[in-house]
Amino acid sequence: MKNLTSKLIRFSPFAFVIIAVGLNVHTLRLKTVLNQAQAQQESTKSITNVVADRPVTLGRPDAPVTAVMFEDYQCQYCKNFFTQVFSEFTQAYIATGKVKLYILDYPFLGQESINAAIASQCAQKQNKFWEYHDLLYSKQVNPNNGDFSLSNLVLYASTLNLDQQQFISCMNDSQTKNRVNESLSLAQQFDVEATPTFFFNDVKVEGSTKPTIFTKLDNVLSLIQTPSSSN
Repeated sequence: MKNLTSKLIRFSPFAFVIIAVGLNVHTLRLKTVLNQAQAQQESTKSITNVVADRPVTLGRPDAPVTAVMFEDYQCQYCKNFFTQVFSEFTQAYIATGKVKLYILDYPFLGQESINAAIASQCAQKQNKFWEYHDLLYSKQVNPNNGDFSLSNLVLYASTLNLDQQQFISCMNDSQTKNRVNESLSLAQQFDVEATPTFFFNDVKVEGSTKPTIFTKLDNVLSLIQTPSSSN
């Protein structure tokens, strides 16, 4: 018994070293897991990071400002933006390479909003997103009054010479509906309550008027450190 105790005492320092190393490795692994979880959580707080793997709707992919816009095709203020502000917005910020734009759906005004959002996705599949997008706003009159019934949406597609069978098949495709639902969930995740709502490098802006949008966007641009200003 005495010899066994002496052996335990003799070898105990090595045992403590092994245990300590094991604990350090476990601690490092735990820190790594926690850091990864924290990074993932932080990325979901940034809509700029969330949309980074999506195709840009308009603009250069390397533009310094990421603009995310949530729209509803039955929203009068969205229509006002596209008919009264968008052309100048495009010339001032998109064409100059300052901003890249992602347009996402927030169809919260009723079933016809959802119909129109799905239909715009199908027009995009046939490379006619903007033509169909603008046509929808030109047809907007009253919410949920038949402007964006399924039959009318197919009719609008035919005026742009879209393949009707392909368009109808896309409208019925669950994957198309899922993409609209994903945008809707994303809007809810980032507390979007109305349309249009913009995010300029994660700075939230609500409104459709030129002063509101341009002022906020210019403020975001002024915060960006450019090579010329750092010299």
